[in-house]
Amino acid sequence: MPKARMCHHPRCHHLALMPYHFCKLHQSEEATWEANRSRWLNGRNKQDRYQRYNQYRNHDPKQKQFYNFYSSKQWLQLASIVRSKQHYICQYCKALGINTINQKTVDHIVPRKVNRAKQLDEANLAVICRRCHAMKTKWEQDYYGLASQDASEPVKEVTDVNEVALRMRGINVGALKKHRNNSA
Repeated sequence: MPKARMCHHPRCHHLALMPYHFCKLHQSEEATWEANRSRWLNGRNKQDRYQRYNQYRNHDPKQKQFYNFYSSKQWLQLASIVRSKQHYICQYCKALGINTINQKTVDHIVPRKVNRAKQLDEANLAVICRRCHAMKTKWEQDYYGLASQDASEPVKEVTDVNEVALRMRGINVGALKKHRNNSA
């Protein structure tokens, strides 16, 4: 027996044989529906969106060189090693006692824009979940001044994952250390 589905015409309860979307009564609407669907899908095609984003991002030759690093053989191998050593667990969540597993993004603790010398340093890499990555990016922009183009005063690099995890959540690290010392 051939596969069937409900007719896409409003308030029609007849069956349409696959691959069609309309029953025999409303077959004339199939071409219009397909045209609208393909137009809708073209605007939402993930590959097209990614390609347009890359064209925008790589418009400036310096930016293109900066982002091409993430396609290099060295980076891909190092990221794979870091993921397996850290068991695909978000290190920033882990610092707070939460196990967020199956994460595939590897993050520079000290951003590449701040210190290029550490870009392939395994000690400067940590697995990160999507939520923490968004928080950390915002914190980096505020702390290191990465959002603005003007050169601001250099600040002390934060190299400890635990400290970054607290700072990006707005927890005062100095006050926390004092509290721990007083309670001990």
